[in-house]
Amino acid sequence: MQSTANAGCLSEQQLIELNNRETQYLSEKIPPAFRYALAEKAISIGMESVAGEGCQAKLVVNLPQADIDEATAVLDAQPAKKIMLSAQGYALPQATKNEAIFTVDAEKLTVANADIPQTAPLGKLRASIELMYAFITQKRSVVSDMQTNNTPWPEALTAQVVASCSSTTVDCHCIAAQYALSIPEEQMTYIQSNAENPYAMATGANQGFEAIKQKAKDACKG
Repeated sequence: MQSTANAGCLSEQQLIELNNRETQYLSEKIPPAFRYALAEKAISIGMESVAGEGCQAKLVVNLPQADIDEATAVLDAQPAKKIMLSAQGYALPQATKNEAIFTVDAEKLTVANADIPQTAPLGKLRASIELMYAFITQKRSVVSDMQTNNTPWPEALTAQVVASCSSTTVDCHCIAAQYALSIPEEQMTYIQSNAENPYAMATGANQGFEAIKQKAKDACKG
């Protein structure tokens, strides 16, 4: 995390808090490939105070070039979608360093409503990063029914998969164990994210997972 206080309305501590809130917002809003990159420190998020009229701050997000290239390749392979998204005002980040100035309520440390829509710099930056990591999450979720995984899942992920298992004919703990034999933890979080996103499911991102899903059901019936 980076925080630099310039002459402005926000103290260093307020900038840190604002940065923490924005980081949490992005982590909850954006598909999980973003969170993994953030945890690996491939992404940095900073907040700076801006001198001028009103109370403003500048969000600074540094993204890895490799992720920009990966998302761009996904979109370039779908020219019709690229045209459609562009017509709707969506675009992927073009540079590793991305900035957006926005107005802040200094007392509540909240973003002004006018800066939330995609037409505002902050809204546009948020949307572009979300689009980028949606593409990356969908791409990295693609599985083969021949792949294997030798690293045990954390208990929290197993519990999530068991909780989301609605089958009444097989043991959901068995299902989770079968998935873990083929799918690494990180990839499973991508698959789960897709399942919660109708747009991602419409792209067929989880199509390969269906074969593993069927194999798991067959294995757990007996």
